[in-house]
Amino acid sequence: MIDIKIGGRPLPLGGIHWSGANRWFIGTTSRVFIITPQFMVAGNIPRKHEVTVAIEAENNIEGLCLLDDLPSSFPYANAAVVLASDSSIRVLSSKHNPDTSNWQEMGKGGFGMGSELVYAISSTLFADSSNSTTPVVACGSVGGRISVVGLDAASDGSVHASRVLAFETKQTEITHLAWLQKSQNKKRQPGHRTLAVCSTDGQVQLWSVAEDLSQAAALANICNRDWRSVTAHAVGDNLLVLGKLGQAIVVDTRNIQQPIVQEVELDPSMTIIACVIDEHRHKIYIGSYDFKIFVLTLCDGSWNRAIKEEKTLLEGMRETVVSSFTTEFNMQRLFLRGMAISPHGRYLAFVADDQVNWDLVTDGSAIARIHFHQLSDWTLEDSKRTLARVVDGHCHGDLRYNLWDVFNNEPMPVIAELIEYLKQLDIPRDATIRQQQRLVILNLINCLVGGDQLKQLVAEAPGQALDHHVKALFEYIHSTLSSKTVAVTVEDKEYLAQINWLVHRPDYAHIIDQLPSIVDNAAQREPLTCPVCQENMALLSRQVACCSSKHIFDICSVTLGIFNSPGSSQCGMCMAKRKHVGSGHRQSLVSQIIDRFPLCPFCKGRFYPATM
Repeated sequence: MIDIKIGGRPLPLGGIHWSGANRWFIGTTSRVFIITPQFMVAGNIPRKHEVTVAIEAENNIEGLCLLDDLPSSFPYANAAVVLASDSSIRVLSSKHNPDTSNWQEMGKGGFGMGSELVYAISSTLFADSSNSTTPVVACGSVGGRISVVGLDAASDGSVHASRVLAFETKQTEITHLAWLQKSQNKKRQPGHRTLAVCSTDGQVQLWSVAEDLSQAAALANICNRDWRSVTAHAVGDNLLVLGKLGQAIVVDTRNIQQPIVQEVELDPSMTIIACVIDEHRHKIYIGSYDFKIFVLTLCDGSWNRAIKEEKTLLEGMRETVVSSFTTEFNMQRLFLRGMAISPHGRYLAFVADDQVNWDLVTDGSAIARIHFHQLSDWTLEDSKRTLARVVDGHCHGDLRYNLWDVFNNEPMPVIAELIEYLKQLDIPRDATIRQQQRLVILNLINCLVGGDQLKQLVAEAPGQALDHHVKALFEYIHSTLSSKTVAVTVEDKEYLAQINWLVHRPDYAHIIDQLPSIVDNAAQREPLTCPVCQENMALLSRQVACCSSKHIFDICSVTLGIFNSPGSSQCGMCMAKRKHVGSGHRQSLVSQIIDRFPLCPFCKGRFYPATM
């Protein structure tokens, strides 16, 4: 449970998101709140990592969407895009560690609609971190015009609009837009994305948009005019769910040219505020503004309401709310603002607030609360299966997000049992990536939870992770020098001498024979001398080296070379340090190593410029 003093009602359409970087985004008409939730142990917070950032907007906010899983060309993995009332978009992110409070505006762009009022922004952005695909955001106007903007990032983190596609629809007052992901469009035309366009009169159409933003074409009509506009949506694997007043519309998108549409009637008086697809259980959860929950299950190819399950789920969610208060609470005053499913299906998370707190004129000092309701069928065996899946790489988003389902709010004995299960997983010796993933998870849990008991359980993990990295690093250096694809600079020769000294020590004797030789005329194994006073250096730890005159140097967690320069980077999770390479040394061996190993070898966290 997390409280946020938002001081204004959350936006009714797409105002609440839980990102794959394990951050909550809540938008109001004047602010964007970014919350990093923290792991709990048996109801207690072992380490204070939670940060809430409030960013004031220059103009009224009309919509909020995410840039999630961004391409590697972006210096950050996660950002938010705000649609302002002046028909501009603002990209919010952080060039430094985003788990701290230094979020800011990274870029701004316009849609070129002149004085025409912009109503809607696409609720999710298409991005593919495996290549250089440009993420895009779509925006719809009162007159039925849609503009699509491609977003590019410069090396300094700033964002600008690279290309713009504008096209007219026959719909009026577009209020809701939703991108369908690539994986859903099995029969889509190659090189195209699919956009669902909803208007106030209830019409919903699918449009095909070229990935190079050269053209757009209507694909299919989902809903005819019925004067009930879409108020919520969810996108899943081959599935699009739309919520209207008293109705859910489920669209099978396997054949995008001829989608199968099913209408499911709900309570006719309920305004739908959230739709969630539970792909683990093949269910759909739908929530109304006044906290009524509907559950749809798939049976013989048809989606139907599960009335008994609706009652059980609603009672459980209400109990989650009531138990979070230390004083008597009247459930009838609570209103639902949004819902999300945790990555592996343990929690149905939801945002709610107490309507009595609101002043209808000023929207004064209300508190929105994020609740995490554990679904009743989740067991310890589910946690173990999830842990095995994460080790195998079957996950989306960062590790903290995926491990939320496994470790959050468990008592220490259960965490210990899960760690022992993880350590005993049968992983072949040659499955290097899986072996590394196991060590990374152990290191990460130690960072998030900590405690003496946990440290004992994971004591060997940092050293083993470093061993894996040493082998990968030396193999890369060996292949790079053998191929002669890089000109070895004077600085590179000094670096080769450093890492030969660091690695040829008793600590690493057990892996030396497995490493290819990288010794050339410039690399030496004599004791390394201090760059300041020329005294012999000694290792104080895996992260620090020191000479007899007490000159202390950091050891780069990626290159394993020593450094002591301003502008270094730190891992956003475990705070491991990485050497900074200036723009004048981008072709050096050290620079190529840093490009080759962009993530922390201990916990796979991102490196961010250290704040001065």
